Amino acid sequence: MNKIDLHTHTTASDGALSPTELVRQAAAVGIGTLGITDHDTTAGLAEAQAEAHTLGVRIVPGVEFGADYQGNEVHMLGYFFDPANPTLAGTLAELREGRSGRGKRMLEKLRPLGVSVPWERVIEIAGKAAPGRPHLAQALIEAGYAGTIDEVFDKYLGHGRPGYVERTQLSPQDCIALVHGAGGVASLAHPTWLSEPVHLLAQLVDAGLDGIETYYGAYDEATVAWLEALASKFGLVPTGGTDFHGAAGLAHADLGSRSLPPECFAELERRAQAQARKARP
Repeated sequence: MNKIDLHTHTTASDGALSPTELVRQAAAVGIGTLGITDHDTTAGLAEAQAEAHTLGVRIVPGVEFGADYQGNEVHMLGYFFDPANPTLAGTLAELREGRSGRGKRMLEKLRPLGVSVPWERVIEIAGKAAPGRPHLAQALIEAGYAGTIDEVFDKYLGHGRPGYVERTQLSPQDCIALVHGAGGVASLAHPTWLSEPVHLLAQLVDAGLDGIETYYGAYDEATVAWLEALASKFGLVPTGGTDFHGAAGLAHADLGSRSLPPECFAELERRAQAQARKARP
């Protein structure tokens, strides 16, 4: 139980496992410290913490934001914040409402193409989570419009596809300020997804960025070494995790296949404690 995974998802957003199931699977593969980083929500934390208490797993409160940088989506991770912080909780609620509205507009765009599913079915699939593209994709698969989630995104819901709708997003700097205000720390997620991560990093460091996701998914040794060098150059804490969703169409790495070095976790926690002291009234 000495592995550390700080990037996972549950059914509270677009994961396939409930918080309870995720914690049980994490314990089974030797994860002792688990970050729950659902998209725009902390709804799965309480359930995860209850199960983790019985299994000896430590839960790190987390969240993943989809932010906008010059028209491109950038993902930001928040850790160790107070989930009850009213500013953070209110902003997350607004972002989830935006996800629902976006899903409905996507369906409206697809109907003239003869592609239609009931919105009520999308809500049923989402369950407790805010309905979004993964849930709409599952509904389209059920209706026979595609065979896999990847096919749905390629044909209908991906960027530039006929059903795609832009959504309102925070800036990466907004995400950093929001997490800091709630006593947490912020990290840039999967930086290799960006075309010019170094240029963005310089701006985010000025805004107070704390970490950069270095030990991620299936990154090879050369990529990890490059990101370790970037972390050192900018004075950032390397963070990491599998980005586990538990679904084949959203697989980045198997749970337990990537672990954050303990010294990196200790430094991230130290910075979080310092940030929490600053955030106290």
